Amino acid sequence: MRKSRTKIDVDSLIYLVCYYKILLNKMSRIKVIYNSYITWLLNLDGLVLYPFVLLSTSIDETLPSILKHEVTHVHQIEREGFCKFYFHYCKNMWFDSYTNNIYEQEAFSNETIALTQSEIELLNLPPTFPKTDDAMYMLNH
Repeated sequence: MRKSRTKIDVDSLIYLVCYYKILLNKMSRIKVIYNSYITWLLNLDGLVLYPFVLLSTSIDETLPSILKHEVTHVHQIEREGFCKFYFHYCKNMWFDSYTNNIYEQEAFSNETIALTQSEIELLNLPPTFPKTDDAMYMLNH
């Protein structure tokens, strides 16, 4: 009897570990929310409330440069950690200005760089989504 209980416990543990890995993998995906009421109220193009990226426009109207800006913030959060990023971001906003915030400066400087395939996948965009604003303009005209 004791032997079978140990087998069940080991099997349950393996199942839980596998389920946990699947759950973590799904949770690590970024969720993009288009036509966000929050960004509209705050008069913002986009906002990262990790793991959510809130955008004020629809997917068809969202410029790749806006997505690049917001995905830069996602990378910053993943690089520095959730608490550290938001603490320093808010501290920079409180004691300095939006344009002098080091996180915003990095995000602004990356806006002209094309979205990478891994960023397109991270944001769950269609594989054919334009990687630059120019490519989007050419697609729509």
